[in-house]
Amino acid sequence: MNTMGVKAIRPWFSLLFLIVSAALFAQSLESELSLQPTLSIPLGPEVDGDLPLFEMGAGVSFKGDLYHSSFSSLYLSPDLALDFLPLNGSDSSIAILAPALSLGLRLTPASRLTLKAYGGGGIYYGMSDFGNVSNPQYYGGAEAALRLSPSFTLGVGGRYRVLTTPSGNLHEGISLSLGVGVDLKAQKKSQGMLIFPSLNPVYPLFYTYYDTNPAGRVSIKNVGSARYENLKVSFHADQYMEGYKLCGEKRTLKPGEEMEVPVYALFKDNIFRVTEGTKVSGEIKMEYDYLGKSFTMTEAVTVEINNRNAMTWDDDRKAAAFVTAKDPVVLSFSKNTVSLIRSGYSAPISENFRTALAVFQTMSVYGLGYAVDPSTPFVDFSSDEAAVDYLQFPNQTLSFRAGDCDDLSVLYAALLESVGVPAAFVTTPGHIYIAFDMNISEKNAQRFFDRERDVIVHEGKVWMPVEITLVKEGFMKAWRTGAQEWYQAQLTGQAALYPVQEAWEIYEPVGFLEAGLAAALPDNRTINNSYTEELDSFYDYIVGPQVARIHGASREKGLSEVETKNRVAVFYAQIGMYDKSEKESREALELERHVPSLVNLGNLMYIDGKQEEALALYQEAYELKPMNTRLLYRIVDLLYSRNEYEEADTMLAQLKEQDPDLAGTVLARYGETGATRASEGNKFTLDDWMEE
Repeated sequence: MNTMGVKAIRPWFSLLFLIVSAALFAQSLESELSLQPTLSIPLGPEVDGDLPLFEMGAGVSFKGDLYHSSFSSLYLSPDLALDFLPLNGSDSSIAILAPALSLGLRLTPASRLTLKAYGGGGIYYGMSDFGNVSNPQYYGGAEAALRLSPSFTLGVGGRYRVLTTPSGNLHEGISLSLGVGVDLKAQKKSQGMLIFPSLNPVYPLFYTYYDTNPAGRVSIKNVGSARYENLKVSFHADQYMEGYKLCGEKRTLKPGEEMEVPVYALFKDNIFRVTEGTKVSGEIKMEYDYLGKSFTMTEAVTVEINNRNAMTWDDDRKAAAFVTAKDPVVLSFSKNTVSLIRSGYSAPISENFRTALAVFQTMSVYGLGYAVDPSTPFVDFSSDEAAVDYLQFPNQTLSFRAGDCDDLSVLYAALLESVGVPAAFVTTPGHIYIAFDMNISEKNAQRFFDRERDVIVHEGKVWMPVEITLVKEGFMKAWRTGAQEWYQAQLTGQAALYPVQEAWEIYEPVGFLEAGLAAALPDNRTINNSYTEELDSFYDYIVGPQVARIHGASREKGLSEVETKNRVAVFYAQIGMYDKSEKESREALELERHVPSLVNLGNLMYIDGKQEEALALYQEAYELKPMNTRLLYRIVDLLYSRNEYEEADTMLAQLKEQDPDLAGTVLARYGETGATRASEGNKFTLDDWMEE
């Protein structure tokens, strides 16, 4: 062997291994090494005509693929191949040591499959019994690699290689390879993701809200070269969650791809015991599969938890979560109040109106007052969506007997909702107060109120606004002030109304109970006197202008005196002034046996418990107008309540023919037989009074 040739090889080996070693240990590069046995099929040159110079040979290739995770489709591959090429027709062979460098393109159509195409060149060293040779080489090829595990691959490939000499080619042919590859950074690839959590402060009041609404967000970025599958992101907070809450899933995450997941939390109710702001540790957990193996990454986070009375005004509907209508303290206050004024069969305007007025007046005589919270004034905090406000729960406001406009609004809304009166938050710039559903039609509202200045018509419902901060001033002033505030704000588009029950669908109220809280109502006489006085004030405000309007409208329409008196009687009845209504009705009947006046006077007698007089008036009216089914219904009801079953059954048969639905209402109340019939009494609505 030529020793000069061997000496010439050594510098190349040293340089090659320095390059390979530096590349393999570069922290910013991904690296895979493979050892591939090869089979060489010669394609040339030929000697003596068509006789190939070489026979098929064998060898081994040791190579490394180097690529950056940000450009994983391109790679650089140092390659050291050793081949033994037998000479055709001889016992001799040439050993080829071929260090080279290639540049390639790699694609990953599936998580386990990588396809490569490359081209490169270098210097080869040929060693044989005849001497040594050193010249350039070049080649190009393709390879397919199947990843068996995160660390190992099985590859098959082929390349076309040419070994050159100054006078021609020493060898040209195809090399087929089958080998095993090792990923030196397989463990790093399996953890090639970054987690970027961003959690918002948690408000205990909305602890059920976070089950379906985000408490923050987390971004996951694949910064490696591997593709991950079956990703799951979960969240857990120490002390306040039973386990991890699944936040989001994704089928695959490709290299360089990013996913953003909302952070959900299923908190336990013990979070509601947080009375002072605190911080607890939490964890974002990332689960995923990489080449058939499961991996988990975690990221520690700090969870900031506010006190249970805290909230922000980024959504005014959030206040509904404080409206605890089922609180025993609230129920005791409201139901005891309503029981004092719900006697009789009718109510002025509507049952809702009378109930709302009574509850307001009870709050007034109870001693509740408006007090601005100097640390969190609503006028300032409501305009800053990020500012953390402090709201009192209804039982706290009852205990303190004072609150800001938001505290008093929450209390009044809870009291109304607890007795079946729908409430709504009314918001104007820097202020919040309450409106209640009057449960009357727009048509009936027009009979008593200026629709623009007295009430709020919203989505087909009539709401009465009440300025709750004037709780010490009485219902009438609170109503008139609230109506004026709404009117002024809505002119500039700055008024909004949020029904509490609709807001509850998003912000569910929390059952807040605290031992020792109670509310002792004033005595019944004080409540009744306050209620009656304010109701009289309402009558004074409504009666004069409306009666004058009725007379004016009657003159324009050319109505008779009887018809005018009846309309006035109906108005008095509808607002609960039964004595005045009876007087007008009787005066009308002295002039003429007028059917509407007979019916209305019958209603008044029914309300007063004078059933026999009521029945006689209904029957007289029915004889004059026999096809009036509502009148027939009243007669049937009265007959059953008086146990006059035979006549009642006869009249019921007539009602079935004229109005089966109304007859069904009677049957539902009394049953098919007299044995089960018992009067429940009739409550009159605005529409039960006949104007014409």
